[in-house]
Amino acid sequence: MDAPEVLQIETTNRCNIACSFCPHKNMTREQGVMEQAMFESVVKQASDMGIATCYPILGGEPFMDKDYSARVKHILSTTDMSVCTYSNLGIPLKKTDAENLQGSGVVCSFTDQANPVTRIKNIEMLKMFHVPVVIHAIEDYQAHAYELSYRVNVTYKICGKYNWAGQIPSDMPFRDGICMRAPQTICVLWDGRVSLCCLDMDGDVILGDLNTQSMGDIWEGEKAIYYRTHTKSSHAFCKSCNMQLLGEE
Repeated sequence: MDAPEVLQIETTNRCNIACSFCPHKNMTREQGVMEQAMFESVVKQASDMGIATCYPILGGEPFMDKDYSARVKHILSTTDMSVCTYSNLGIPLKKTDAENLQGSGVVCSFTDQANPVTRIKNIEMLKMFHVPVVIHAIEDYQAHAYELSYRVNVTYKICGKYNWAGQIPSDMPFRDGICMRAPQTICVLWDGRVSLCCLDMDGDVILGDLNTQSMGDIWEGEKAIYYRTHTKSSHAFCKSCNMQLLGEE
């Protein structure tokens, strides 16, 4: 069976702000930081499976993990995976953070909750170390994202506001079919459990546990196969989710 294309690994599910387009504020699962031994095991298993891309983020702001940039450097130095970080850039970065992120890319998820001065300083520091930055924003923030992109001379993209499996309001329509997430991505929570997808903020659908199973066994397990081969309407968790379908841009 084909390996997933993408690893999403949650080094922490803590967050510094509460955005209108994210259900993190309603999270009920325990919050914590992934142990280093688990992190290194996840990265090695993903590399051994031939996974090409890593997004080291799931249900939190990655820089709430004090070792985050060093962990990105570990991925870059020990595997062939490309790495892209998503962050609100509202937490002050150190010079060593920017140095560690060299070779990766950063998507700034625009929110009006992040400190604008800190965000600009962070973008300018990342650019100084030749770390590419792109701004992503929902349509509500288009004017602000454009202004920021012009000021710091980076590109921006307007993204859809998904409903996170019915957890937040969204005007985007629901279309039934095979979701793009489950067939392409394996998502590892900070405690080693493997969740259905990045929109499963509370870990309601657990496919396996890397504390007791291998990544390959979980990916080839009956539950994982079922979710990536059946339409969204056949899953209780997914039946109202408006995430785009497999093959859609």
